[in-house]
Amino acid sequence: MRDALDLSAKTGFAWLDAEARRVAGDILARRGDVEAAVAELTVSLDLAKSQGARAFELRAALALAKLYQSTGRAADARAVLAPALEGFSPTPEFPEIEEGLALLAAL
Repeated sequence: MRDALDLSAKTGFAWLDAEARRVAGDILARRGDVEAAVAELTVSLDLAKSQGARAFELRAALALAKLYQSTGRAADARAVLAPALEGFSPTPEFPEIEEGLALLAAL
C-alpha cells in the first residue's frame, strides 16, 4: 500500500489515493489498531471529498462509520455517514449505498 502512495506522490497521479488509504484503514482495523485505522480512514474521506470523488467518499465514510459503530461511537458514525449518502439512490451496481442506508437506519 505504501508503495502505491509513494508512487502517486512521485508522479502526481493521485486519483486512487483515497481508495488506497481506505484499504490501509481497513487493514489496520482488522489488526485491531483502531486509532491508526481511524486516522487512515479520515485521510481517505478528506482526500475523496477534496477530489470530488463521491463514490470513494461514500466507501471511506462507510468504513469509518462501521469502525465507529464497532467501538460504541454511534453519533460519530451517523455524523460521517449521513452526509456521504446525500444524493445517492440504491443501485445494484453500487451496493455500498444500500449498505450505508441500512447502517444509518440501525444507528
